[in-house]
Amino acid sequence: MMSTSPGKQMTPEPGPAPSAGPQKLLMAGVVIILATIGVVVWLIATDAGSDGNRNEAATASPAAPNRGRLLPSGLRIETIREGTGRPVTRADIPLVRYELRVYGRGGVVESNFDDPQAVPMPLDGVVPGFAEALTHIRVGGESRFWVPPHLGYGAEPRPGAPFGPNDILEFRVRIDGIAGGGGTTPGGGNASNTANAAAAAPVPGQ
Repeated sequence: MMSTSPGKQMTPEPGPAPSAGPQKLLMAGVVIILATIGVVVWLIATDAGSDGNRNEAATASPAAPNRGRLLPSGLRIETIREGTGRPVTRADIPLVRYELRVYGRGGVVESNFDDPQAVPMPLDGVVPGFAEALTHIRVGGESRFWVPPHLGYGAEPRPGAPFGPNDILEFRVRIDGIAGGGGTTPGGGNASNTANAAAAAPVPGQ
């Protein structure tokens, strides 16, 4: 047996390192769960944003076709038949036959081509794009043109309109004459009567 010197204390040997307790394991599990939840939430939000973009793209109006002439205002016009009369001016009340489509959306939504008479339309009573297009058509001529939203009814068309917000409107128009030209219309009507009829005439798209 080994003897120890009087007054000399023995130093205890270090024991094994304590193992990770239950609290530390619990905290690690919570961190992993929170990280997983964060990733799932991010993925859901990203997918929802993608769906929104896809839906917005699906409902957006298509760009106007690359046909005819593109005017500085953004109006695009194509001549179907050149007229033999003079061009329409903004002071005129042209006698108009028109057909309206919503570009990229299908068939005709309005037309007066089959009506007995053309409609007198003062240019200050129609949307800017329609009025501008008429000044590029001669009497007797026929054109097709595309009115962008900023020259048409924009983002807030009237309730019940046959088109939606920011739609491009496609018109086919023929100018049959000028109301009041020489005191009579091409149909022989009195100029003042024609002006009265113009005041009550329907506006394309309304």
